[in-house]
Amino acid sequence: MGRRCVISGGLAAVQLGIVPPDTAMVDMSTTDDWNALDEQTQAFESKGMAVYAGMIEAMDFHIGRLVAYLKSQGQINQYHLYFHLG
Repeated sequence: MGRRCVISGGLAAVQLGIVPPDTAMVDMSTTDDWNALDEQTQAFESKGMAVYAGMIEAMDFHIGRLVAYLKSQGQINQYHLYFHLG
């Protein structure tokens, strides 16, 4: 089975080099067609995505600090770090 990518705006992801060009894009039944949403719903969803992106960026920064500290103390191999989306 080849690679599959579940992503909105898949063409942009390929153009940006985020996913390889031969990756099959998958439509999810849980995700509405962005272009079918009215302007108000798109605005609402855009704000939610921006908040989510900010949260992930902050987590990435602070998890990076934690990893750097654990490495500096020689303790990195004593921990398992998990990220659960849900």
